Amino acid sequence: MKLWDKKNKYHPAQDHNQTNEEEKNSAAAKAITDHRKFTTAIEEMINDHAKEGGFDNLEGKGKPLSMEYLQSDIMDGILKEAHVIPDWLILQHEIRDEIGKLKDALTCLGEHELQGEIKRINKMIVRFNNSVPTLMLQRGILFTDNIDYQFERWSK
Repeated sequence: MKLWDKKNKYHPAQDHNQTNEEEKNSAAAKAITDHRKFTTAIEEMINDHAKEGGFDNLEGKGKPLSMEYLQSDIMDGILKEAHVIPDWLILQHEIRDEIGKLKDALTCLGEHELQGEIKRINKMIVRFNNSVPTLMLQRGILFTDNIDYQFERWSK
């Protein structure tokens, strides 16, 4: 489709932008169609397995689900069984260790070095706060007067 202004002048740059937009819409529509095909294929596989009796002899069939199962996050359980530790949890331990090292070295550091270390650890804390799955897990930044408090808080 070509674009014309009120004076019947053609603007190819606008036509090019519209073509790009049409290509993006087409790609999005294809992605949705592919997702639906994939979902339908999975559903068919599950239904075929059920028809063949594949779910008939499962452990716990007909019994109520436990409260622990109902209250847990499915992905947490999968990750835990696969022995996968989330990046934010690894970072939490690194921050705790860094604050502990800083606490031990307080008497040896000059003011300039101390501020540099606090700044470095605060960057880690910001990265941690941006990666945790819930706001309740976020932590405050480090100051010279709250190092002991923060160490206790990060050690829990």
